[in-house]
Amino acid sequence: MTTPVEAERVPVGGGMWGEIHSRPGGRRCYRLVPADELLAKQRDQLDRLRERARYPGVAPLLQNEDDVVEWEGHYYDVVTYELELDATLARVVGEPRPEPRLAAVSAALRALPGWWGRVEGMIPTGADIVFSRGQPYLLELPPWGVPAVGTLLRSPERIPYLAPDVVRGVSGPDRAADVYALAVTALRCFLEPPAAEPERLLHWAAAGRPEDGASRLPHWMRQVGPVTETLAYLRGVLAAGHAERLAIDPAEIADRLDRCRESMDPLMAVRRLREEGNPERALHLAHTILLTDPSYELLVLAAELSYRDLHSPQPLEAWDLLERAVRMQQGRREAYMTQFALVGRFRHDLARRLSDAVDPSFAERMDATVRTAFDHLPPEGAEGKGAKAHDLAVYLLERGNAEDANQAAYTWLNKNGRLEWWRFDLMIDYARSFMLLDRLDDAEAVAETVRQGLQKVRANRSMNDAEIGAHGHRLNNLRHDLRKLREER
Repeated sequence: MTTPVEAERVPVGGGMWGEIHSRPGGRRCYRLVPADELLAKQRDQLDRLRERARYPGVAPLLQNEDDVVEWEGHYYDVVTYELELDATLARVVGEPRPEPRLAAVSAALRALPGWWGRVEGMIPTGADIVFSRGQPYLLELPPWGVPAVGTLLRSPERIPYLAPDVVRGVSGPDRAADVYALAVTALRCFLEPPAAEPERLLHWAAAGRPEDGASRLPHWMRQVGPVTETLAYLRGVLAAGHAERLAIDPAEIADRLDRCRESMDPLMAVRRLREEGNPERALHLAHTILLTDPSYELLVLAAELSYRDLHSPQPLEAWDLLERAVRMQQGRREAYMTQFALVGRFRHDLARRLSDAVDPSFAERMDATVRTAFDHLPPEGAEGKGAKAHDLAVYLLERGNAEDANQAAYTWLNKNGRLEWWRFDLMIDYARSFMLLDRLDDAEAVAETVRQGLQKVRANRSMNDAEIGAHGHRLNNLRHDLRKLREER
């Protein structure tokens, strides 16, 4: 019986044999094979296939409502599958982002050995494998091998999937041919398909010299080691001989794609270089990514690289990156915390550069940013306001803002209602702020409290000698400055 093809059937891609159609919202998809391409023997094979038991991961074949349909003036044999089709593998591979492309091909490769329990040598294109509810399914056919040359020339998009030994007739459709076809699909995740007239494509396929189109990856991604290594590996699979491909486990290719996919995450790629001891390359890669794909997390990571990892730290570059991060997401604390860590480590250098700045607005903006960063720190903990009050006070002192430094030190020394004299770093800041405010008696009183406190912790061994020595050194410098001021009066 011949009927027109239903209007709601939508073509979704070309399989190795025929065109795949779906019915949106329905539990059917279809393969339309031109009626003049099939022999009676092949139709008998399809009938026997419909009678076989269902198989995991393989879309079940249904008895046809119509043996032949008419579509756009041509007649087609119909193969009906019971499956709610979400997407073909080819459609996923055509998506803009490379990560889902690789994930889909990896899933298909891992399913391939299971499909071989049902059929080998289907040579699946990206439309012969589909996804339903997140799982890959094979739209099964008998292992018919390669369509006629005329058919290939009319539908040349199938040609690149053919292994050279299959095109030359040296070997028939088998597992090695299936591995080749899926390796081609994997390659399409990285590169555009070759563009040439059908005869040249067929010549390239027979000669085993597949030509590739332009890269589909962002510029920065082409610099990432695992990406370039995976691309070279896939080319090696395609260049391998028939016996070598037979020995390749599809899971090995899938593992390569998964590792490559992980490295396509910008943060992972930069961190990997950092962990390998290449901070300069990591920072260069981060800057390259930030040109086209800026993110809060990458800005913070690049800032950390700039001031923590480089042989010659770049605190102002780090500061600029952190300001960009803050503008991007003002409600998050990570950038503020990193900004303040930067202040703590390079406060003298930052203050000196600010004092040398020609444009006073730059220094004012930096001062405001430091205050804002401090205000956004968590209240407690090693990175909290209490722990970082010393860094704030020293920054303010370096900037010549003794009054604010005095207020900050007082606030955090008395935050629990009593003087925390054992916070010697902040106590010395407090004393120095009094000195700069010309309140020398108050400064000397605080300095004496520090001296007595250091004696106490030395006696009860509640602080190690190195810390006591560091505080003692700062205290001696303070007392020297106080004596000098007294003498000048």
